[in-house]
Amino acid sequence: MGMWWFLLLACGPPAVSPAEADSIRAALVVDLAAGPLTIESGEPHTEAGSTVRPVSFKLQPGFSISGALWVPDAPLGTGVLVAHGHYGQGKSSAEAQEIAHRLAARGHIVLAVDTPGVEEWDVPGRRIHFDAGAHNRAFLVAGGSSAIALQLAVLRRGLDLLESQGARRLAATGASGGAVQVFLLQLIDPRVVVSALASPPRVPREARASGCACDQIPGWPGPDPSLLAALDGPSIWMSEVRQDRPAGLPSQALFEIFEGPHSYTEPMQRRAIAFMESELGGGHEVVLRSVPQVGLSAPRPDSGSAPITELALPVGSLWRPSPSRAVAHTQVCAGEGPTVVVAAGEAQDLVALHAAGFRTCSVQLITASGQSWDPVDLAESVTSGVPLIDRVAGALLTVAQREDAVAIWGTRAFGLAASGVGLPFVVRDPVRTVDQVDPARDPPWIHVPGAWWGAVEAQLAGALAVGQDPAELARALEPLR
Repeated sequence: MGMWWFLLLACGPPAVSPAEADSIRAALVVDLAAGPLTIESGEPHTEAGSTVRPVSFKLQPGFSISGALWVPDAPLGTGVLVAHGHYGQGKSSAEAQEIAHRLAARGHIVLAVDTPGVEEWDVPGRRIHFDAGAHNRAFLVAGGSSAIALQLAVLRRGLDLLESQGARRLAATGASGGAVQVFLLQLIDPRVVVSALASPPRVPREARASGCACDQIPGWPGPDPSLLAALDGPSIWMSEVRQDRPAGLPSQALFEIFEGPHSYTEPMQRRAIAFMESELGGGHEVVLRSVPQVGLSAPRPDSGSAPITELALPVGSLWRPSPSRAVAHTQVCAGEGPTVVVAAGEAQDLVALHAAGFRTCSVQLITASGQSWDPVDLAESVTSGVPLIDRVAGALLTVAQREDAVAIWGTRAFGLAASGVGLPFVVRDPVRTVDQVDPARDPPWIHVPGAWWGAVEAQLAGALAVGQDPAELARALEPLR
């Protein structure tokens, strides 16, 4: 036994097979960049060994991205992209600025890039982070993309910008959510020759773990060691907590512990610079004792203010309902006659149905927040590839089967869920276009695959009746009595 134990120790943990490159690219690479790269610059700030200024560049015509560009006084022809985490700011956050100032002082061209919905673009049409960005995240998935694919497309456009400034060898770095983006960027873009990750969370993100659902990878429930094993290139992973080396991390990746806050601390920054320069080439012998905090936000350019819902997306297949396990729900039944399941109905709907001789079973979804959607369920739907609306339709189907219902009545977004049950249905106040979606009333699961590219119209076309008048809709159901 002793010899066998010795051999097991010598062999170490079992090797992890890397994920297929085609699978990774299919999940993460959505070519959203279009049009020439044009750069608009704001007021410069001269700092130790470099000049920094806000910049704006377009991902697509009409869709501007913000960043900050550091140009060294004596550039070395190397460039570093800085991705920000979820610290409340983007390019202006300490986690992005400090490492950028230090790198630029040593001769590296540095670009810190804002993800959509951050700093000057913190407006409803651009948000993709946390609950406030749920509708835009769902819209992106409906169009064949995702929030993480959009963020990576923005970062890849940032690499284009660094190359336009004369950077010939490129690196990337970031903290927390920025570390996630940097890791995935190095996976999909060979221009990134080295990366440094500060305080990285587990990758891919778990839907039920803390963090932003904007990092969910379509079709990849996390964490997945095979994704880490696919990394081909030098990197350093700097953990802020004492923990084991992540499973699957390849041998060429360094893993070091810097106990402290969940941030990009100064010891991490100095280690990251030394490591990146070992691959990029040494920088100027400059050590900043302190770094400034510069206000880098600039006015939003009018020419680039299009919302995410106006992005040109690849789309894909249209939604085909497949009611699955039901989301948590309650029901309240009243009246006499054949049963109609009512989804998100109001008093006027019940009055009309009772007057027409129907019994009603009203269905309400249950979430901890009291909303008609659960953020965790929504995140899981991205990683599983199963639209959340199928589980909503599953709840309606469960009640319909239990109560031997003859039809479904849905209002607004719930009319689309009603269309997936397989029973005759009517829809009051339908939502037909993305411009009609009201985030205050309509759950983000209304953005089904291909929603605004034909799927919604195709499903509503099967309704017995669609309209605004409850009495007229109830009369359309009378042949079912």
